[in-house]
Amino acid sequence: MDSSYKILLVDDELMLLELMKKYLTDQGYSITTCSNGSEALRIINKADFSVVISDLRMGEVNGFTVLRHYKEHSPHGIGILYTGTGRPDAASHPNVDVFLAKPFELFQLRDLLSQLLEE
Repeated sequence: MDSSYKILLVDDELMLLELMKKYLTDQGYSITTCSNGSEALRIINKADFSVVISDLRMGEVNGFTVLRHYKEHSPHGIGILYTGTGRPDAASHPNVDVFLAKPFELFQLRDLLSQLLEE
């Protein structure tokens, strides 16, 4: 995989965040992580990302807000949202390109990224 693809991972569940970071780094991606939505907003202002992958439910700033801010800065970037809460409206949100229901397997995320970044 081309390491020029920069991905921002956003989740307040630190164990999952580190697991995804290690797996995707091993796949050749350049990974930046944030443990909350507020931090993600600041990082999006400072750096460009090919993809932002965010959990929906996090403290004060949720995944919808993170992806909206990302799309304002990178309209052609890919926004992936995931949640375990079963929000049917999440998949149709205008800033969500792909919705994943938790739990999902890391290989599914790998295959999805491969497909999206090759288009």
